[in-house]
Amino acid sequence: MSEGLRARKKARLHQGIVDTAVDLFRERGYEKTTVEEIVRRVEISQPTFYKYFGSKDAVLREVAGGMLREWAQEAEAAARHEGESTGAALRQIFAMMAATMLEDRALWECIVLADALNPMRAPEQRDADRDATRGISAILARGQRAGEITERFPAVRLAENLIAMQVLACLAWGVGMLEGGSIEEVLAENLDFFLRGAATAKE
Repeated sequence: MSEGLRARKKARLHQGIVDTAVDLFRERGYEKTTVEEIVRRVEISQPTFYKYFGSKDAVLREVAGGMLREWAQEAEAAARHEGESTGAALRQIFAMMAATMLEDRALWECIVLADALNPMRAPEQRDADRDATRGISAILARGQRAGEITERFPAVRLAENLIAMQVLACLAWGVGMLEGGSIEEVLAENLDFFLRGAATAKE
């Protein structure tokens, strides 16, 4: 078997494991989905599964990483839209986040329960985290130059605080602990709160 064919076969099996595991997480939830059931459905052995993933949580970390990369790309794209206001650019990003989670609530709950977004547990997420922070920081820096956002704090610190607030709401929503509205409404309210606090009028 050629190296190219072998690589394609591995890639197909890898994706097959992910797709099957995701289907099971949606059907059964985090606790009731087991490696044993995943390998039974894929028709592979457990040792084969463990060649690709160290645990069922590792599958969810990969899926979560894909979401993070999409959000980071959205932030970086919004940062390039020079004509947009700070608020409009940020609303676009967080509306996209809310839409992604609403589209697959059951899977998002599993991601939260697996702690799959935690960069301490999932170091492979760190690059995507940094990219998202960089994109939002660029938007805020543009707002500072336009006189919309305070310059009392570095744009990167403002970005880190905004992201932390929004991610906390997303995690709470994932496990049914978010109060005070839908995830879209809460992310929008959080952003409005942040923008009022970070406005230059406060100086």
